[in-house]
Order: sequence, then structure tokens, then C-alpha cells
Amino acid sequence: EAVNGSDKFDVIVMDSLDPNVKISYAVDLYSNDAYIESLYNGLTESGILVIQLGESNTDDDPADEVGKFENRAIIKEKLKEVGFKSMHIYTEEHCEFQWPWTILVAFKDANTKQNWHRSAAETDLEIRKRLLTTKSGRPALRNYDGATHYNYQLPPKSFEISYCRQEETPDECAMLTTDEFVGVAVVGEDDSSIAYNPVLERRLNHKVKADKLAV
Repeated sequence: EAVNGSDKFDVIVMDSLDPNVKISYAVDLYSNDAYIESLYNGLTESGILVIQLGESNTDDDPADEVGKFENRAIIKEKLKEVGFKSMHIYTEEHCEFQWPWTILVAFKDANTKQNWHRSAAETDLEIRKRLLTTKSGRPALRNYDGATHYNYQLPPKSFEISYCRQEETPDECAMLTTDEFVGVAVVGEDDSSIAYNPVLERRLNHKVKADKLAV
């Protein structure tokens, strides 16, 4: 929590109207340059921005740019332009909603994303370090632990499919079924600099996990 106007936040959570709501002030939340820049400037150098982006897409949906989630595509581009180094999408199911809900996590510092890809055991250890023990001895967090977080680490396949349906097919999508792409994914660079790319993220993160298991 910021103490005064000059302080910056470690995390900002934007729980606003869904991006598919066609209301003028809702659109501004996803496209207004000054507002998005203020979110960036309100974070510390290693700060994280969390945004709910409405219901998850399906395998049949078009690219966000031409579908009902146009604002979702806009804000991802705006976040990249303003300086966020890495973005990640995951979905979460809630009993009150009819569809899994989409959450975007934007990292101001690319190195911060390394914490996102910790093992389940590493996350559990960090939780124990940071949270106070309850009087009952039960876990302080009812719905979150290392195993839960592990399931958030790869973007859903449906987002990869929609991403590859852009009017100009990204190179990695065109190469997806080729031996050349397999080579890129295996030898690929650290994905920490990927702004938003569910295709590479799904493959490169598998490599990171495999490397950890091999050590």
C-alpha cells in the first residue's frame, strides 16, 4: 500500500468493466494512453500489473483484434508500448460465472517473471516465509498454494489458437508444425522478454521445466 502520493506500488490490480462492454468510459480503461501510462508509472521498477480481461475465448473464436475482445487486443499492445517487458495470460474458473475468466499479468521488469515460473515447492516455501501462522494451524490461504499456481504458468491452448488467427499470421504460427520450429523451441532463448506470445511461451516454458528436472 502506498503511504503518500509519491510512493509507488509493488502490485496494482485493475478489476474493471469487461473489455467486451461497449461503453465509452469502459473503452477508455483499455485504450487511454494517459491512464495506461499512469498504471505503469505507479509501479515500482519490479512492479506487477494484474488485469481481469473478461471471459475466456474458445477454440472457435477469431483473433482478439477482429472479435468481441478487440479492447483486450488494444490493451495488450498499449502495455507493450508503455514499457511492460513481459505479459502472461491465465484463466480461472468461478462458480458464479458461466465461463472461465481471463487474467492478464504484466511484468514491468522481465526478471520478475522468473518468480512466476517457480516450482510448486518453491512457491509453497515462499508462502510459508511470508504469511503468518493462523491460530488454528490451518493454511492461511484457502484457495491458493504452489500446486495451484503451477497450473497458471502456461496460457490456455485456446489463446494460442486465437493468437495465430491474426490477419498477418505470426512467423512462429506458420512454423508451428515444422522441424524448424521444434528447433527454435528447444534451443530458444529465455522467454523473459516475450511481451505477449502464447505460442512461444507454451513451448519455451516446457523447456525451462525440463531443464529444472534434469538438474
